[in-house]
Amino acid sequence: MLTGYIAFLHQKRRFGFISCPEIEGDLFFHKDHRSAGYKVMREGDKVVFDVSKSDDGSPMGVNIQFVNNLNLDSLRKDFEKGSMLKGYLKKVEERYYVKDLDTYMFIPIVVSKYELNASEFYEMRLNELVEYKLIRFTSKNMIWGLLCHRQFSDRFNGIMSGETMKGELLRRVKGGYSVEFGDGESGFIPGSMAGLNHTDDCSGVRVDMRCTGYHEYYDTFVFEVISAAKSF
Repeated sequence: MLTGYIAFLHQKRRFGFISCPEIEGDLFFHKDHRSAGYKVMREGDKVVFDVSKSDDGSPMGVNIQFVNNLNLDSLRKDFEKGSMLKGYLKKVEERYYVKDLDTYMFIPIVVSKYELNASEFYEMRLNELVEYKLIRFTSKNMIWGLLCHRQFSDRFNGIMSGETMKGELLRRVKGGYSVEFGDGESGFIPGSMAGLNHTDDCSGVRVDMRCTGYHEYYDTFVFEVISAAKSF
């Protein structure tokens, strides 16, 4: 049997890839080919397995057995420290990932709508070694990252400059308000920065506001209200 790591796992479609130093590239597997005692499969799992052939003759992992998972602990520490990491940029079903250099795990990459020439930027770097950082790590071990050295549009830089902008509140959301601005763009105003009475009906309230930050995971700007007035 060979030893490797669950590098990528598509839970809904029940397939994934195993990375193994003794095999060139990533080895396809289906979750049905894990051992009976392997109940919860996660990315980063260290496994032992055999290699068989699929119906089309290509190699695939079978008889997959769990060993341990130390990779998630390692990545969580990197996330908490804000470490810059390295890996190879990959693309699976039109979504970009970084195959982490140390853990072999596929980390989904968040691509901002404000990135400059994003498609060209990512496509030209496929299979190349890139720098990235982790931006979200949930209690259920769901992980996301983003590439370093991205370039942003003038629109992004203009909003981030803190210039006064006009917007209209859409609705209350958890922790604050959703606001629309520009050409159908949306942002978030924390309740503490809105200067509104929580009993107020926020729909139709027009605001002058400025950007105070940017949420990388949600690809959303955060604003504070300078002044507000109800539209009639």
